[in-house]
Amino acid sequence: MTTLREARDFTDFLHARFSRRSPERLRFDKLDAKAIALACGVETAQVLAIYDEPEDIDFDRPTPFVIKPTRYASKKGVRLIVGRNAKGQCHDAMHDVWLRPDTIVRKLRELIDESPSAGNRFLIEAWVTGANAGIPHDYKVYVIGGRAAFLLRVDRNTRPASLAFFDGDLAPLGDSDVLVGDTATRGDSTPPPNGVQLIATAERIATHVGVNFLGVDLYSDGERVLLGELTTVPGGPYYGRMFRLLPELDRALGERWRATNLAMGLPIPDVASEPPAKRSVGVR
Repeated sequence: MTTLREARDFTDFLHARFSRRSPERLRFDKLDAKAIALACGVETAQVLAIYDEPEDIDFDRPTPFVIKPTRYASKKGVRLIVGRNAKGQCHDAMHDVWLRPDTIVRKLRELIDESPSAGNRFLIEAWVTGANAGIPHDYKVYVIGGRAAFLLRVDRNTRPASLAFFDGDLAPLGDSDVLVGDTATRGDSTPPPNGVQLIATAERIATHVGVNFLGVDLYSDGERVLLGELTTVPGGPYYGRMFRLLPELDRALGERWRATNLAMGLPIPDVASEPPAKRSVGVR
């Protein structure tokens, strides 16, 4: 017989939400995120085109540009097209490969056939020039009860990607707080120069949405902050392959989520198993 227990840690609450044992029924695709950003006065990358099927995508446009499926998260299906060679191949900086357009289309088709998602469409977005050179840094802010609790910076210009972690006050988090997995490495822990603006933007968006927890993915050119997407179950801490929260931080963030639920009159969900991060291997 399955034994239920109350969620305690942050990853427990994520697991309850993922397994639908949590009261929230949340899903925001990339078009929803753009509408929410507009309502909050936050910029997003310019939309150049929207296609219903990958076979419809027109690659005959100036580079760089970005292809994004609207219904997937965690960069699933994202292609950063930054150049084209004499053979007609496109350079996908996300995966650092040269591929023909028809190969990219085939891979996108295989992806949506393997992971069907009703209403999935394909955005072509203008390239966002970050404050850093190359692929702009990806900032992921976890907002609990309207206040930022955790910030992750992902630098995809390195192989593997480099990660840096901060608390809601932009203090760096170290090896006693977070373990980095085999699919990433620990990067420079200098806080982003406009970190206060990043935090304030994430909190404004999460407060507008009015949910107990929200992951807010942002980009910045050093002056402007742009919304990338909204995440209800961020894959990094949930699956634990890229990084894993250590017990003390996992528990502290879980206590904040619990207090937020109580303040909002929401129940504390039960979990019937351990979240994947607590079972993961290959994390150092």
